[in-house]
Amino acid sequence: MTSTPAIRPTGSGTPTTGPARAPGSPDGQPADELPPDVVAYLDRIGVTPGPPDVALLSRIVRAHVATIPFENLDPFTGTEPPVERADIVAKLVHGHRGGWCFEHNRLLHDVLGDLGYRVTPLVGRVRLGLPDGAPPTMRTHRLTLVRTTGTAETPGAAGGTFVVDVASAARFRRSRCGWSAAPPSRRRTPSTASGPMARAPGPSSGAAAGSGSPSTPSI
Repeated sequence: MTSTPAIRPTGSGTPTTGPARAPGSPDGQPADELPPDVVAYLDRIGVTPGPPDVALLSRIVRAHVATIPFENLDPFTGTEPPVERADIVAKLVHGHRGGWCFEHNRLLHDVLGDLGYRVTPLVGRVRLGLPDGAPPTMRTHRLTLVRTTGTAETPGAAGGTFVVDVASAARFRRSRCGWSAAPPSRRRTPSTASGPMARAPGPSSGAAAGSGSPSTPSI
């Protein structure tokens, strides 16, 4: 019997791509050609734009989790957390606030798309602390599938497909069911993971039954 994949693309699941890079520009799209909210976001986390490769993705992810906190204060004050891009930017970027997964990962998804990455929004189940084989939980977590490219300017930074989650403090571990978040007492980071950024498993890498593609690892 097959199990339902723990992560599935939201909407159509069709990857989206940001604007094309300027031909022959090793630094990617100049900052003055990026949307103002993307420039403000990069300034907030202290990252300079560049080509949409693994190196830039790693810098953005690490800077994001080190700069923008996870917080869920709005529901306790009777305020509905924002879901639209402009409102999320106003809160997390200009307001220097934090947010929860649907805010963090929506913001990152949109920024990466504008920087030229191929991005797919995903929703997943939170399985932190649950044993393998535990009943499925609800899909209440948002994260992003990111496809990168290698460039001649970044030797060794081969392209790849990554599951990126900047709204989780847990590291990833790999099991027979695929990728899952390890509880603090059992944290083990696979060689392909870098904190909240893990290379997505392919069809033969032990992903959850029925996944068949890197867009449905088990988290």
